[in-house]
Amino acid sequence: ENLTFDDLVASFDNNNNNEIADQLRILKNNKAAQPLALPLSDSRKGQVEREVAYKETSKEVSKWTGVVQHMRQSKHLSFPLIKEPKFNLSTEGLTTKFTPSNDLEKDFTALLQHYGMGDEKKIEDREGILLGADGEGLDDGAPEEKLN
Repeated sequence: ENLTFDDLVASFDNNNNNEIADQLRILKNNKAAQPLALPLSDSRKGQVEREVAYKETSKEVSKWTGVVQHMRQSKHLSFPLIKEPKFNLSTEGLTTKFTPSNDLEKDFTALLQHYGMGDEKKIEDREGILLGADGEGLDDGAPEEKLN
């Protein structure tokens, strides 16, 4: 014959241990004190974890559907997180900040300096002599003689 929980409670009632018997009755009626269910098997546990992860991921991804649809339908895409650097590509911007970095550039700069082409003011003066006062150039055929 099998023993049950009621048999245990009855044995305490018979021995005049009413306090212990009352505590055992409270435990029997308490849902939180019931025995735990068996743990899930590893495969079922993995399946439940994957289901929860899928729901969380799909909730996160669903936030981006509007953005993705907009980008698919647009003719041109722009990525504001990647900003292209803006450079001043005018001639003045390039010449004022230029410093020779290799041998060829250093030699070329030295030649320009030697012939008076390294300074912007000297270049403007030479152009003024070559073009003349009216801006149409010299008529006597030998502008190099006037420059030297």
